[in-house]
This record gives sequence, C-alpha cells and structure tokens, in this order.
Amino acid sequence: MLTRSKASKGNIKHLLMLTLAFSIFNTSLSHTRCPAEINTPKTIIYATNCIAKGIVIAKLNESKKLCWFPLTCPTGSIRVPIPFQQNHGMCGPECRCPSWTTSCSFSSSPRKENSRISNIPFNIASYRPEHVCSFSPSDNCDKRKRIDKFNQVQLYDDTLLIVPELHVIIKDYIDADDFLCFDVNGDQRAAKMPYTGTSYFCNKNNCDDHAELFCTFGTPSAILVTPEGGESLLVKAWGVTTKEYYGHIPVEPSHPSISRTCSKGGIHISVTSPTTAIEACINSYCQFVADPSDSNIVFPMTFAAFNYKVEISAWNDGKLIYQQGIECQASPVCELIECSLCFEFIYNPNCWSRTQIVMTGTILFVALLTLSVLHPVLRLFSLLIKFPALLRQRIIRKIFSKLIKRPEPFAMYTGNRRRLLLAISFIVTIAPTQPCSDIISVTATEEACVQNRDDSTCTFNQASIVTLQPLNQETCLLLKNNNNSYAGMITIRVKGLYFTCKRKTEFFTRDHHFYSESVHRCRFSGSCNTGTCDKTKPTDKLKELSNTANNHPGYTFCAASCGCLTCGSCFFCLTSCLFYRYYAYPETPTVYTVFNCPLWEFTVDAHITLQQNDHSEGTDLVLHPARTARWNNIRISLIASMVPQMPILSSTFVTDGKTIAITKPATSGQLIPNTIGQLQCTGTRNIFDAASQAMPVFAHRQQIKPYVPAVTEISARYSKKTQLPQVNKNIMIYQKGSEVIAKTKVGTAIQLHIVTEDLKMVSTRLNTTCSVITSELSGCYDCLAGAQVSIACKSERGETTAEIHCGDQLQIAICTPTGHINTVFLNFNTSRIKENCTLSCPGGTTSFEIVGELSYFNDGVLLQQQGVTKSISDNSLTLPSFNSF
Repeated sequence: MLTRSKASKGNIKHLLMLTLAFSIFNTSLSHTRCPAEINTPKTIIYATNCIAKGIVIAKLNESKKLCWFPLTCPTGSIRVPIPFQQNHGMCGPECRCPSWTTSCSFSSSPRKENSRISNIPFNIASYRPEHVCSFSPSDNCDKRKRIDKFNQVQLYDDTLLIVPELHVIIKDYIDADDFLCFDVNGDQRAAKMPYTGTSYFCNKNNCDDHAELFCTFGTPSAILVTPEGGESLLVKAWGVTTKEYYGHIPVEPSHPSISRTCSKGGIHISVTSPTTAIEACINSYCQFVADPSDSNIVFPMTFAAFNYKVEISAWNDGKLIYQQGIECQASPVCELIECSLCFEFIYNPNCWSRTQIVMTGTILFVALLTLSVLHPVLRLFSLLIKFPALLRQRIIRKIFSKLIKRPEPFAMYTGNRRRLLLAISFIVTIAPTQPCSDIISVTATEEACVQNRDDSTCTFNQASIVTLQPLNQETCLLLKNNNNSYAGMITIRVKGLYFTCKRKTEFFTRDHHFYSESVHRCRFSGSCNTGTCDKTKPTDKLKELSNTANNHPGYTFCAASCGCLTCGSCFFCLTSCLFYRYYAYPETPTVYTVFNCPLWEFTVDAHITLQQNDHSEGTDLVLHPARTARWNNIRISLIASMVPQMPILSSTFVTDGKTIAITKPATSGQLIPNTIGQLQCTGTRNIFDAASQAMPVFAHRQQIKPYVPAVTEISARYSKKTQLPQVNKNIMIYQKGSEVIAKTKVGTAIQLHIVTEDLKMVSTRLNTTCSVITSELSGCYDCLAGAQVSIACKSERGETTAEIHCGDQLQIAICTPTGHINTVFLNFNTSRIKENCTLSCPGGTTSFEIVGELSYFNDGVLLQQQGVTKSISDNSLTLPSFNSF
C-alpha cells in the first residue's frame, strides 16, 4: 500500500492551482484574437504598415468587438489602406525610404509628433563639423565650393539635421505608455483604463476583457542616441550623405618659437629658437632648409594650384622639436604675376583690370585704323618697287619664248571630283564604334591531364577571362557546383598597376666648373716648333701647362700667334704658339649617376577573397605577365595588359644616391655643352681620372683668359620641379628606396585568366542608376597638372563603376550608395570652362555640368618674379638639372 506525505499532497494542490490560473490567463489573452475562420465578417481598422511581419486590428461585425490577427508578407511589406476595401490585397511592395538614404523607420508612435525642429535642443539643431563654415554661400566663409560626406538624420517634419555620430536603436515602444488605442467604432482614442489589446500588449500592461478600448504597440520606432546619452529623438531616416559646403577662411595658429603663415604659392617660416633644419612637405614632395631663420618656401604650381596642406617638421641637433601641419588656400595666380607684358599675364584675362581692357581695346582699334589707312600707300609702294623687276622679267620671257618649252598642264580636279574625294576620305577616317560593358567576361572549359606512371588523370575545370581596370573596385564571380547550385563567390580587387625600372647606367658626373689655361711660346721655345699646332691633339698634356690643368679631364689646343719683338719679345719673326686647355674642376664631392630605363618590369597588385559556407578568407597577390599564381584551388594568370603610350617612361634620370630626379636626355659618349652629359666619367672611383671625358665650351681664341669659369655648377642649376614624384593625369612616377616605380590607373586595362577546380564561375553585375554632385572646377589650363574637380557619385544600390565623358575626355568614377567622392583631373586649353558632361552607369546615363575659371602659370617665371629661386637652391637639398636649353 502506497502512502504520501502531507507535504507532497500540499505541493500537488499548489501545482494544480498554478496550472489552472495559467490556463485561465491564456484563455483571456487568446480571447482578443480574431476567429480562425476566414469567412468571419469583420472590418479592418488598423494595420502595422511598412513592415514585413506585424498585426491587423479588425472589428467583428456580429459582436461589434475588436480583435487582432498576425500578418506576414515574406516578399514585401504590409500595405493595408484604411478604409480597407474588400478583395484588396494586404501585402504590397516594400515601402521606400527617402531618396538620400537606404535606412528609415515608419513609426506609428504618438511620440513622433514631437519629432520637430522646434523641439530639438539647440546644440543638436545647430551642429556643424569643425571644417564646415556653412552649407550655403556666405561672406564669412571661403568662396570655393567643396563636397564631403556627413552623418544626417531626418525628423518627422522632414527637417534634415547633420549629427556628429550615428547611433540609432530600434524599439517596439519608447516607454510603457507609448501605444495606440481604438474604440469599437474604429476611431483612435487617448489611452485610458480600462483597456484590452493584443497578447504582446497585455504582457506589458494590465488588460480588462470587458474594456471598451483596444490597444496595441505600433510600428517600431528609430531613436537617435545623442552624445549626452538621451534617447528621446525619434528620427524618420538616417545615413551618410554627400553635401556641398564652404570651409572657413584660414586663421593661422601661433607658436612660441616657430611661426608659419601661408604665402603666395607656398609658406613663410620664421624661427626664433635654435633650429638645425626644417622640412616642408606636400604629399611626397619635400623641401629642406638648413639653418633657417626667415625662410620663404615656394612650391611648384602643380601643388599650389589647389588647396594644399603642408606638413612642417623641425630638428635641432638631430632631435625632432616641432611637427605640425598648416592648410593653405590656393593662391590666385593674379597675385603671383608681377609683370604687365608677359605671357602669364596675357593668358590670364581674369587678371586684367577694366583700365587695362579699355587701353588694350583702344590700342588695337588705333592699330587697325592706322593699318587700314596705310594699306593703299604700302601697296602702291610695293608695286613701284616690283615694277622694274616685272618689266625685266617680261622682256626676257619675250626674247626667249621660242626656246622655252611649256610643260603640259596637269589635269584639274573639278568640283564634283573634289566632293567625291572628301566623301571617300570622311568614310575612311570614321572609326567604327561599339558599346562595351563595365566588366567583360569570357567563360571557357579547360581540360588538364596529369600523366602518371601507368595511367593519366584528366579533370575538366571552368576558366574565365575577365577584363578589369585598376580602380580598386570589386569584381564578383559566383561559384556553382556540378549541380548548378550556389557554392560560393570569388571577389577580385585590382589595387594598382606598377612598372619597376630596370636601370642602365649611362655615366657618372659631378658638380664642376670649366676653366681655361693658356701659355704663349715663341718659335723654337719649349714645345713650340715648326708645325706644332698642326700636330697637337686634344688629349696631349703639355709641359707648359700646370699639373692641375693636365690632370683633370679636358681638351688641349694650339693656335698660331704673332712673332717678333712686339709679340711677347720673340727673337724670330715667325709664328709663335698659343697653347691653351679647357678642363673641368670638381666643386663638391657628390657623385651623380645618370641612368635610363630601357626595361620596365610590369606587375599587378590584386586582392582576392573567397566566400564559402559563411566563411571568408582572402590574400594579396602580385601578378606577373604569363605567370600563374595559385591559392585555394584557384589559379590566376595575367595574360594581357592594355596600357596607353607613356613617353615619360623613356626619360633620363639622375640621382645622388638619396634623391632621384628627371633630367634632359643624355647618352654615354655624346658630349653636348650645357647639358648634364658635358662631363662623363666611367666609374665612381677616381672620377676625375684620365678616363673621364669633358666637352669644352669653345670661346674666341683672342678672348682666352686663364682660370675663367665657363659653366656654372650642376647643383646650382637644379630645379625642384623635376624631382620625383612626378604626377600627371595618367601616371605617377615615384621613388621607393633606390628604385623608380611608375603607377598608372586611367586608360589601362588588364585581362586575367581565372581557373577554379570542379566549380563553375558566373560573373555578376548590378544594373543600377547613378546621380552626381560636383564641386567647382579649379586648377590651370594648358598645363601638365590640369584642372581638378570633385565628383560625388551615388548609385541606387551597390558599388559600381561609371564612365565620365567630358567632350573627348574619358575618366572612370566609383559610385556607392552613400556617394563616393572621386577626384577627377581634366585638361583644357581655355580659361573659362562651362562643360556639359555625362556619367554612364550600367542602368543609364546622367548629364551634369562642370564650371570654373582656370589660370595659366609658368613655374620658372613665377619663381623668378618672386625672387626666391636663389634662396631655395642655396638652402635646399639639390640635384643636377639643366634648364637653359
């Protein structure tokens, strides 16, 4: 016989009571849910629209009570119009966010009525980033329009605010009182107990089954978390957007020992504390000043034509004592031109004053008027001069007309033949055009067999040939298995195309001066004998000349001179000998190496990522032509490259072992005066030995004087604008250690051969449209640097590439959903620009306009006008260059 303790009986009673209470509670919660029968007549009064999974509140027509039922739209959003029409669908397409963003909320909370600009704290409503002065033109801000990316939110009154950070959280309700209530007539009412509602609502609140109000939480709300930690700012949309703005007028900070200010085309540095050297850099271009006190550093207009930032570093006895940057506005070219009758001033009409324009017009008018008056007189004068010659020619032709045979005239082309010829030429010269896609992909099958000792094993792999441009964009290839189902994705990003110089040394040289030394000898004195001048060779070393002249590279000559007592007290009245020698003398111990690059090694830097089974891994690859790189059963080969002509790669370079620069062409064995090749040495040791060759600067023999410098030293004639890096529209040549590397992007394309084992590859492309925002065009015309414009390209979805056509110029831009800012360089030959351009995306074409006023400048002329050429060459690190030819 089984017995139970009284305690056990008590526990069972408690468990039964809890079970009964829970079942009663569930019954009361499910009591508000609509009947499961579809045909039950009901009228819909509310729905949580614009979300994929929500609820619908309806009124039962028979009992006139409110109930709810869940609704899910897996391929779209809930779209229930109120009043609801029977036989109308409850699901529809996804609700669209505002055009400037892809993240938004469709809250139905009553709290959204407070999401107005009048209720926003002043510190949030008036926020602007530090570098922004205004988002509209203002007299207190910089005049140049710029573009940048900003964090932006949109309130429910459609006000747009810029915020420092985007911290947005999504909540079903803000607080326990944030809900909606409806009466039996379907009208929305203020919350007032007693009330009932959905099961989720009743879990959070005390519900009454006999209440007249039916309540529920609405569509989830988006709340911006402010930097102070508050969470009361409801937002309708949020995201990163691209906007135009105007920066501050620069105000330069002060420093107790080093002060720096922006100057015309550079910076001005004043030093009051002990300082050994100062370095000023824009990007990779640097200038050095030793023992500075009050220095004016001017940069090439290639850098100073745009707004530039100079990084300044100062050292004292090898210790870094100061490091700070300064942002400078591009100096107007009109302020740099100090002449009135020079090409720089003429080619910049925007620098002309009204008085100069009026005077120029007056002078031209007077000149044309004078020419029109003098033209008949000049014509009559010309006829009077030609009349005797014409009369003489006519008489001669009359006399010899019978002796001279007239040549048969050639057949004349008629107008019809000329038009036919022009038509044929036009047809021949028209180049056929064909459209091309952003990414060209060709798929093929590869059969690979491995021969073993007794048998061979063959595999069939799929290969793709993909044509890419090095714009740092991603190219996606879907992977499919033998069952044609998704197996992963390969992503390839080409980071850059590089050319590495394989140098060939032409010769060595040094800073030097040319000197001349001359000695006069009478006949039969010293080396002067009969026929001596005819026998003297340039390589001869004469005892009459000093050891300095004979031991340095140069050329010896002999010229016949006067005799007798009146000419150097010569006893014989016979021609004497004037021996003279031109030779090079070193000025500095620095040895320069002159070299060129007959061969450039081509490589491609790429990053490949493989995504399979929610796992992603990637690696960086360096691809060489006709070589195969292997990684994770993937083989990639660089099979072709299309690179535009780049004559700059055939330049001649010179280096002092630290810095490399471009110089004028110089070839070993060709001694050309006033070039870096006028002194050539075969090695770095004993650089002024007999193997050295020097090209003398010939002078009149009567003006020869001993030890007169003939050529200035190399380093004093060096110009900073030839130092690496050198940047233009299509290529950048820079120095990496002791190597010369060229990097190119625009106008190039490569073909990759990609093979995956036992997998198929399918290329994908987004068919999206794009929109653009442009800044003001700035820079120069008829120059290497070109004009610069910032173009923010925003795609409708996904990242893609677009082509920019401005006249006959083509550029490539990257477009993203948030708006990628592309810096585009264009070349023009006029000052005022108003160019219509088009941007072609995979989904269509967009037209836009770029405007601006460009300047013309010449670095050498502007530097000379400012009187800083000498100070820069004296205080800066120098290399050889020749600019006088």
